[in-house]
Amino acid sequence: MTSQASKKLQSLREKLIEETVFLKNIESSKPLKVRHMLNAASSKQLKLLIKIIHHVVSGNIPLKGADFSLLTRARKISLLSREFEREKDVSALLKKSRGDILSVLYKVQSVIGVLLSPIVKK
Repeated sequence: MTSQASKKLQSLREKLIEETVFLKNIESSKPLKVRHMLNAASSKQLKLLIKIIHHVVSGNIPLKGADFSLLTRARKISLLSREFEREKDVSALLKKSRGDILSVLYKVQSVIGVLLSPIVKK
């Protein structure tokens, strides 16, 4: 692992620790409450959430088979792949306005808890 990748990973860990309460609250909430929490979230929290979703969708953070089947049943796999799988797409999303970021997150609000479960339950 390069030193730059190591620094990025360390930075992500620090942010996860910093935002543990926020992430646990979102993971355990129902979709309508998630929408309210996203509206109230800071830009820093939204960007962290996008980065976590990217790592889960790209396979860097593994999902359990049962969680993957929930995503399949919710018909969110293609949307998640299109918006979050490639680093380039995530970088472009992070540069967009808060409204644009929220509109993408609203589309996956029903499965955000599933995507966060590997992180929060560790």
